[in-house]
Amino acid sequence: MSDDIFIVIATFGVVFVITAAMLQGLIITVDLLRAGFKGRRQSQAMVLLARFVVVPLVIIGLASIVHFGASGYGPQIDMAVCVLVLTAGPPFIPAIAKLAHGDIPYAASSALMLTVLTWILLPFTLPVALNFLGTGASVSSSTVAQPLVAFYVIPLVAGFLIRARYPNIAKDIIPHLKTIAIATLLLSVALYIAVSWSELTSLFLTGVLGFAVAIPLISLFIGFVLSPPLARRTTAETPHRSSKIISIISISLQNIGACLVCAFFVLPSYPLAGVAILIFALGSIFVTVLVMAELGRRHERALAAATPAQTNPAAAGGKSSS
Repeated sequence: MSDDIFIVIATFGVVFVITAAMLQGLIITVDLLRAGFKGRRQSQAMVLLARFVVVPLVIIGLASIVHFGASGYGPQIDMAVCVLVLTAGPPFIPAIAKLAHGDIPYAASSALMLTVLTWILLPFTLPVALNFLGTGASVSSSTVAQPLVAFYVIPLVAGFLIRARYPNIAKDIIPHLKTIAIATLLLSVALYIAVSWSELTSLFLTGVLGFAVAIPLISLFIGFVLSPPLARRTTAETPHRSSKIISIISISLQNIGACLVCAFFVLPSYPLAGVAILIFALGSIFVTVLVMAELGRRHERALAAATPAQTNPAAAGGKSSS
């Protein structure tokens, strides 16, 4: 990949990261955060435990015993695994939550909580994980922290302040920023795939695609087990169903903005790592969206089946007496 093409791809990616972060700040209000956090201390604690401890330990441990093809590929794929499992809090958790009829206020507050903790922890955890897997990448905490602050923290704080001070202006610019964010993300991803096609096809033989599917499935399972009510299925009538759905989504997904920042500014000398990060991130989104869409469809069917009996008990009683 030439330097000029990389600059174009990185520019689109940075614009997406900035607009997505500002959007997250513009959407969040103090009342929304209060509603999301209220009465969910156990759920929040389990999400943090699962997302920042259990998932990284399981996935990085699995990566340490799996060999991804040739020696030139393995270390860079391990870099991508480290980035993926240590970046949490995607801003689109509420959008995916709608598919499964999850708790939207809790989704917004969970996304912000995980994003803030990613800013704090990633500069310290990523160098340790890269060293543990023997990737050969020498990364300092400041190398990770500086682009995160510049392209993610500052825009999000700016968006939050604009929403708090000028709510009408915030509501007016949200649709435009959504368009910009989606367009720049698609352009960045499409160009990245196009110019890295040879690297992408070479990764097919290393088991990366299988691992890209395994990561979200493992994360979804961990989320199901550790989200209250612990290791139990929920039905349409279960009071905590909507909260459990959000916890599972929060545990399974990565912060794609932070992933792009790492690919462009932390690991720019490792092109295969960037391609693998993209494969893993898109795979996690795809699998999680499919699972949540299916859960949402089943929830709608359960509600439709329960509604007639609940809304017309007199008619049901009349039929049974006759």
